[in-house]
Amino acid sequence: MSDSRLTELNLALTTIKWDIIGLCETRRNSESIEEFSDFIFYHASGVSGRNGVGFLIKKHLKNNIISLKSFSDRVATLEIQTSDDMIWSFIQVYAPTESYSKEDIDLFYHTIDSAIDFVNSKNIVILGDFNAKVGKRQKGEEAVIGSFSYGKRAPHGQKLVEYALENNCIIVNTMFNRKSHKKWTWRSPDGRYYNEIDFILTNKSNNIHNFDIINNFNFNTDHRMIRCKLYVKLKHKRPHIKAVNYIRNLPLVSGESAISWENKFMKALCTTVEIQDQYNKFENVMKNLLQLLPQKEKTKKHYVSQETKHLLAKETIIQRETNQRNNI
Repeated sequence: MSDSRLTELNLALTTIKWDIIGLCETRRNSESIEEFSDFIFYHASGVSGRNGVGFLIKKHLKNNIISLKSFSDRVATLEIQTSDDMIWSFIQVYAPTESYSKEDIDLFYHTIDSAIDFVNSKNIVILGDFNAKVGKRQKGEEAVIGSFSYGKRAPHGQKLVEYALENNCIIVNTMFNRKSHKKWTWRSPDGRYYNEIDFILTNKSNNIHNFDIINNFNFNTDHRMIRCKLYVKLKHKRPHIKAVNYIRNLPLVSGESAISWENKFMKALCTTVEIQDQYNKFENVMKNLLQLLPQKEKTKKHYVSQETKHLLAKETIIQRETNQRNNI
């Protein structure tokens, strides 16, 4: 994923709600963690400009990240601490297509096993492009396929179902009712074939509250984004004073006012022996003082030009008209 593609994706994401996004075919030459204003971008290393997986993580989850690790150019993990005794592990995958050998497929699933063994969590979410058609649920598969599966199963789909059975994971796509023509996640370049090959699996189905496929996502790709809502209770964080830009080189506090504020700070620190109470009182005094300081006017940074936004908007209209013609 080039920098320009990342910028295009970032702009498209402003129209939807998300916290964590798994990425396939990042095609980066090295493993890296890059921090942006609104999100963190992690990507594993691809091979010869191919494959590669990664994550986009909203900035508010930065302090909850335990680890980010790649196991190959097709498998990477993200661990999130959601509470003092709860960790969730996300495993992003990009499976080989059916043109690859059985040995390649077996190696891919063995790599997922290695990722599961590595993480410190019993709460697992596996997501990505499995290049597999699961098809209709068959007898004995009720634990891993919900009531809303559809289509015909291919060999890779059988392998995925067997893997789900071995690891007690349900295929989330099949848990929620969607019209058949809205279930596809990949469209062939010639527009003749529409298949469901992207999936989310989890061993904690009770925490999944919704699943949907985003149809009109303004990003040039032959896949449609799949999204689920995972219910977790995030770890409580100590409140902090928001950073503000203040005007420098001004006599902000002086004379009697300075003495008055000094007395307030000393009173906050000396009226109690409880550390938390001292902190809370000191914080309140600091906030009151900061409200009196002259602040710089905020200037909004524009990372994407108006011309680019206009072109992307036209692309959205063209995509919507194409979808309507194809009744998708």
